[in-house]
Amino acid sequence: MSVKLLLREFSRVGDVPGSGELLRRMIIELALSGRLSSPDSADEPPLVLLERIRMRNLSVQSQARGRASDATAPKYSAPGHWAWTRLGDVIILLSGQHLTPMEYSAYSPGGLPYITGPADFGPNGLIITRQALVRKAVAMRGQILLTVKGAGVGKTALCDAAEVAISRQLMALEPIEWSTGYLLLITQRLAEQLKISARSLIPGISREDVAGFFVALPSLEEQDRIVATVDELMALCDELEAAQIDREERRDRLRQTALRNLVSDESAVSARFFLRHSPRMITKPEHVAGVRQAILDLAVQGRLVPQDPTDELMVIPAATVESSHGRPRSWKDFPLGDLLAEDSRNGYSRRPDGAADGTPILKISAATTRRDGIINEVEHRLVSGVAPGDQERLRLRPGDLLACRFNGNRDSVGILALFVNSLGIEPIFPDKLIRLRPDPSLALPELLRWWSRSTVIRHRTNEYRATTVGNWGISAADLKLVVYPIPPLPEQHRIVAKVDELMAVCDELEQSLCATQTERVRLLEALLHDALADGAAPQGAALAAANQTERAMMVTVP
Repeated sequence: MSVKLLLREFSRVGDVPGSGELLRRMIIELALSGRLSSPDSADEPPLVLLERIRMRNLSVQSQARGRASDATAPKYSAPGHWAWTRLGDVIILLSGQHLTPMEYSAYSPGGLPYITGPADFGPNGLIITRQALVRKAVAMRGQILLTVKGAGVGKTALCDAAEVAISRQLMALEPIEWSTGYLLLITQRLAEQLKISARSLIPGISREDVAGFFVALPSLEEQDRIVATVDELMALCDELEAAQIDREERRDRLRQTALRNLVSDESAVSARFFLRHSPRMITKPEHVAGVRQAILDLAVQGRLVPQDPTDELMVIPAATVESSHGRPRSWKDFPLGDLLAEDSRNGYSRRPDGAADGTPILKISAATTRRDGIINEVEHRLVSGVAPGDQERLRLRPGDLLACRFNGNRDSVGILALFVNSLGIEPIFPDKLIRLRPDPSLALPELLRWWSRSTVIRHRTNEYRATTVGNWGISAADLKLVVYPIPPLPEQHRIVAKVDELMAVCDELEQSLCATQTERVRLLEALLHDALADGAAPQGAALAAANQTERAMMVTVP
């Protein structure tokens, strides 16, 4: 498969995370393996270029070569007429040096610019924020600055100032009578190769890594042709990525508007629009979260299931509040505290100690991390010394609700989770959780659990949340003031059943989209393999495989 054909097919896999970066790496790999150029009989032979460099720069070679190791032996294919060499034999290599706080300043006009790392690499050139007061390691205009330490290892920039002092986080590389653009490609491959070898973030790039790296040099003329072709392809990558970003932004706006209209528009028009266009708007697993939220927001407005006039009205507690407008007339608004069978409780304050004969106690995360709002009993520890009275007082029963009262995550504070005792253990709960025991004759615990995740109840809960030292909290007294809209009990059962059904559909959709994304990754890998393989598959076969995979990835909303 040709590179340009691959770029045309790139729209099929553009949604794969990191696809643009993978494509750029592939272009560099193709360039350095001679797949983007062809020799010209008028070109100077690469061996002549290499010999001229060595003969004219013996002193530079001796300083720059460093110690090579077998680990840096050639690891990529190249045309037979190219000349292999260690990078240190054909470059000037300068290691940066650390400057003490007394040796640089941010307020020294006319000083030597001081670059400390990739944070100083701007999109339009180097960003100068410091001035060196001494001359130590000084890079020159046109040299390549390579980050060799820290989080930005492998990042490069072209020195666009006459002189800059560089810190020990950087090295400066300069080709000896060959193309700076081609050296930049080699440097990027060097960093990528070291990352692959380390199988993680690069711990650092040493002088020996650079000097001992084996590279294949084409003629200077062919280097220039390769760099020009790479520049053209990278520009095309920029256009593809910009177009994909624009499409994704328009898709996001359309999806958000459609979901917002679905919730706010009581007519069937928005619902029909959403159903008709959902395959275009919901294309990634993370998009399903908006659908889940819309389901809950429709449910809490009484628009998910029809009302039945024969439903018996519940016995209204004395402490009701004025009902909100826009909901069915049979619904009533209650402070959460009025719906409880007994008063709320805070949990056990002693830390778990892992005692073999201890009492199971939930972790805080057991009640805050599950998307479905079900308590995850697996997330528990053991604590010793719990008095029998405390065990009985704090033991959870099926149907109990737990709310986090103090956490660094604001969105988890005050949201209700349901205990169903799925593992058969009877844990107690920690003091950062609040237990609420609803009266099932007034409100189903399952309904309150879903309601607490709706937009309207989240907003009402926000009114009582407060922050202290970077953490968010809500008291049990304030949580019980949050007003919940409550339908008649028969309708509550219908709503819970419908929400559970639709959430299961969302689960299936999310799994399908995850599988689609996996298939797109495989398609991208297949396309890249075809482009990189020495004996690439015929274009027709590659396209046929791509079309077959594309058809298998078609997803519709169940």
